[in-house]
Formats: sequence, structure tokens, C-alpha cells
Amino acid sequence: MRRYPWNSALLLFIGFILLLSSCSGLPLRFPSAPATETPVQQETELASQDIPDFEEPPRDALLEWTDALSDAYCQPANPGSFSSLAYASGAFYSVQSNDPRSVWRLLAGEAEREKIAESAGEDGGVIEALRVNDQWMVMLIFDHPMHVQGWRVEVLNLNTNEQRRLTDNIEAAENIIYHDMELQGDALYFLTYAPSEERAKQLSTITAFNLAQATQEELLSLESDRFYHQLAVSGRYLMISQSDGGKASREPLPILFYNLETGQLEDLMEISGSYPLMDSALAAWSEQGPNKPPKVFKIFDFKSGLSWPLAIEGEKPSHFDLSAKYLTWIDPSVPTSAFPAVYLMSFPQVRDGKLILGLVEDIYSADASGMICAIPLEDLQALSQPVTETTPQTP
Repeated sequence: MRRYPWNSALLLFIGFILLLSSCSGLPLRFPSAPATETPVQQETELASQDIPDFEEPPRDALLEWTDALSDAYCQPANPGSFSSLAYASGAFYSVQSNDPRSVWRLLAGEAEREKIAESAGEDGGVIEALRVNDQWMVMLIFDHPMHVQGWRVEVLNLNTNEQRRLTDNIEAAENIIYHDMELQGDALYFLTYAPSEERAKQLSTITAFNLAQATQEELLSLESDRFYHQLAVSGRYLMISQSDGGKASREPLPILFYNLETGQLEDLMEISGSYPLMDSALAAWSEQGPNKPPKVFKIFDFKSGLSWPLAIEGEKPSHFDLSAKYLTWIDPSVPTSAFPAVYLMSFPQVRDGKLILGLVEDIYSADASGMICAIPLEDLQALSQPVTETTPQTP
């Protein structure tokens, strides 16, 4: 595990509040971490005596997007909006609305795209989500665009181009609902739940698929009025949030930690909330329940044992992503038909020192076109201007 000082760990917290009109130069705002809170030392088995040097976080900044920035940092993608965009090992993987059954790969810096996979199911299949690393690409596929029918998961070996069906709820002939999945190395961790007829109890299950050996193992199951809700994984730990099925009056439920080496749940930390995220030695989670928009995320560094809060900007923040240095998210509530030219249509990611995101121009027209953008972080910080009292705010 590496050490994460403040100036390299979560230095810039990017809340994409309003996306861009390519002609009007509307601003992107980059909210910073609250400067009034001091990181707190916690006791955990992973705590270290090394304490990072924390620096004053930056002020909020605005980036005025222009056609010149698109020319400098973006590549044309397939027509249509993005249903999924992933990045791994120097390549972008995208699924877009004009061809929702196909996955296209675009190498960074190259103009030619390559179709590398398509749904092996019957007509009507829609690839909804991708998980990709340097060896595997996992596709979540629904049989209907409205997600009212069955789902299946197919996996592609990126080295051999072998594609196979991994699991589904069709052959099982049961009401099994997909909830989440995470890919780490050769392992896919897959979360489903099955509601009972009386809905008093629900069975949620976490299964580990070994993609290299074509085997699977049930790790956890829970039959209760609550169910496992979301997953995160890093190293030997799974981080698992829980839900009570929409009973918003209840307090946030405990977040669980499962040790993949011992096969046991551990009392690693006593925390509650939703939206679990992990990357390397960092963990993050919302202190609100899953049915409430996150207002505060707690960040925890296992290496130092330090934790600190982060205020989340936006009315309806979503699509959170944690890297070893940054937390990113979008707020889809602000873009409206008043600014229809360009919208963010896939969650932003920080990978290989770049901010990666997908933009769509003229989203409501038949000529909607996508762009995949990768902005080096040093360029992003140099281009952004600090927010002052006289700086116009995003509408």
C-alpha cells in the first residue's frame, strides 16, 4: 500500500455540475474539500505510524469549456449518447445508443475504433454496463431497454477474444435481480437479490466468479428484511453497503467488510452509510442512506489511519468514482433543455493521471454525437480559475 499525502490524495474533488455548451462557453465547477475539518486518527489493524503531510486544499475553480478544448483533449466516438464508458491499459471501451449491442475500443491518441464484442443474445439486447481490466471485459446485458425483462452477464477474454455467458436470471427461471458487480484481477464479485412473495424477507447473495478457471463460489448470503446493496473491492477486502428497501425513515445501515483471504466478515470499522468505494489504501462512503442524495462523503486512509469529511456539491450527485487520488461525480439535475448542446453522459474517471469523461453534443437530436475526452490533471489545474465573489456561478 502506498502513502497518500493530501496534495496527491483527493486534492481536487470534481463535481460536474453543468456541462458545457460548445458554443456558449458555460463553466465547469470543481468544488474543493472543506478546509475547516481536520483529519481524524482512527485505530485499525492497517493503521501506520506514518502520518501524511496535509496541505490546505484548493479553492473552488471554474473551467470554461470551448471548442478549442474539445479539439485538444477529445476524440470522436460513435454517434449517440453513452450507456457505458470504461478505461483500462491505455484504451477506451464504450457502448453508445446508436448501437447498444456492441462494445467499441479506441486506443488513446488513435482515430480508428474497433468493434471488439457484441451481445450474443437475441435481438433487443442492450449492454448496460462494462467492467474492464487488462485481461477481461465483463458486460451486463438487459434483454429490453427498459430493464423489464431478463438480464445476463457475458465475459470477453481480451487476450484470446473468447467470449462466453457467465450468468443470467433467464435459465434460472427465478426473479433474481442484479444489483452490482466489481472486477479485480481474475475475480468478478457479483451481487444479486431475490424478493420473497410476501416481501417480508429477501435473499441477497454475493458470488465470486474466477474468470480464468471458469469456477464460481458463493461468498455471502443474507435472508432478511434488509439486503446487500452495493459493493467495492480493493486487495483482500470487499466493502458492502446494505439497504432496507426504501424505508427512508430508518438510520443508515452498517457497512460491512468481508476478508477475501479468511472468508469471514470482520469488524474493520464501525461505520454506516451507502455508496461504498475503495481504491488501493483509500475507502470512501456516503454518511447518508441509499435513498438520500449524498451530502457528505467520509474518506479513510488505511495506511495512515486518518479520516476526513468531504462536502458533496450538487442537487442530485451520482456516478461516484474513486481513484487513488481523486473522487469524481456528476450532478445530472442541473443540465436542462435550456442548455442542450453538450451533456456529460458517462461518469468521470481519473486514470493514469488524466480526467476521462464522455461528452455528447446535440443529445436530443438524431445527429447526437459522442466525444471521449482525456485531460491531463496538470492541464486541468492550469486551465481552471479560482472562484471569487465576482465569478458568475453556474446556472
